[in-house]
Amino acid sequence: MPVNRLSFLTQLIELFTSTVAYEERLDNFVYLVTRNLKVDSTLFFGLDKSRATLFLSADSRRTSTKPRLEFPLGQGIVGATAQKRTPVINQARQPEFREGNTALLNIFQDIQTLAGFPVADDNFLYGVLLVVDKDYRDYSQQEQETVLIACRMLAGNIRQALLHEEAKKRIAELAVLFDVAKAVGSTMELNAILERVVSIS
Repeated sequence: MPVNRLSFLTQLIELFTSTVAYEERLDNFVYLVTRNLKVDSTLFFGLDKSRATLFLSADSRRTSTKPRLEFPLGQGIVGATAQKRTPVINQARQPEFREGNTALLNIFQDIQTLAGFPVADDNFLYGVLLVVDKDYRDYSQQEQETVLIACRMLAGNIRQALLHEEAKKRIAELAVLFDVAKAVGSTMELNAILERVVSIS
């Protein structure tokens, strides 16, 4: 059954405009993808700060312990999707299905279809959405476009979260500088000023 694009995107808009924390929003996102696409699991792999490795950040199965899964850029379906920045769909009957995906297939057994979608905006790649299915599945053009729209929405949300964290960091740094300036400009003895500066920083 094809995905109901309007219903799916409406749910995503409600999610991304909610007040829940970023991590919870990410968990709910992969859950909504799984439910609306009617697949077995959905994973999100975030790109690390070195922009060389993608690591598992969210799992729709919501298990108590998240498996440690990492893909170097260009390796496996996740790394290939990140490198190409286009959807990559592999099925078990294809020779490249297992290439670079051993760790993933050890966790998800009897999988027939893996579909990777880049989570990116016009400038940056933030990660890869991996959809896992135990059935052979051919994604229609409309389904691929719908998932890519969802990924674009997620990329915007991640960008806002990163900007928010950067703003908090800058505010904290400015507060420290302000306190240091106050201490230096006061009439306190030099030793007392130095102690104050050390305690602030």
